[in-house]
Amino acid sequence: AAAEIAEETGSEVVPVPGDLSRHSDIQDLFRATVDRFGGLDIVVNNSGGPPPGSALGADEEAWDRAIQLSLLFFVRMSREAVPHMRRRGGGRIINILASSVKQPIPNLVLSAATRLGAVGYAKTLADEVAGDGILVNNVAPGYLLTDRMMEIIDDRAGVNGTTADEAVRALESNIPMGRIGRPEELANLVVFLASDAA
Repeated sequence: AAAEIAEETGSEVVPVPGDLSRHSDIQDLFRATVDRFGGLDIVVNNSGGPPPGSALGADEEAWDRAIQLSLLFFVRMSREAVPHMRRRGGGRIINILASSVKQPIPNLVLSAATRLGAVGYAKTLADEVAGDGILVNNVAPGYLLTDRMMEIIDDRAGVNGTTADEAVRALESNIPMGRIGRPEELANLVVFLASDAA
């Protein structure tokens, strides 16, 4: 993936493998970034979503994993980023969440519960670091045509006894534009939020 990104963009890409549910791996990520580039200006926090689950059906292991990756991940990434950004006189922290922070989505309780906690943390952090020139934004996209979205669609199709194509069409019929969003549309928003124009 790093080679593909570097080839497509002409930018230097430094891959740092790790498990984002482990604080030590997050610390290694920041250390490698700052060592290589001399500082830190922008962090885009995007951990992907927890597995589907109902309010009563998600077990302890699923809850623990969701809390690590969909709540504590955002906390840890931000805590590690802020000191580096303060040293540089400012920065941007952009959290990619989910529309479930506004309205729960059936069978995605782990996402809704943990990401609402991430929103509360980020809003508090934004107030605390704004004076340092650090802007914190939450982006809660709706449906985007990603691999994760197709997993959810396949799961929904299985529950409803339909095909994935039928599930996509049903979903699109409830979207005012009549289509699922494209990942690059979200990317353009994130680029704006990371820019000086924001």
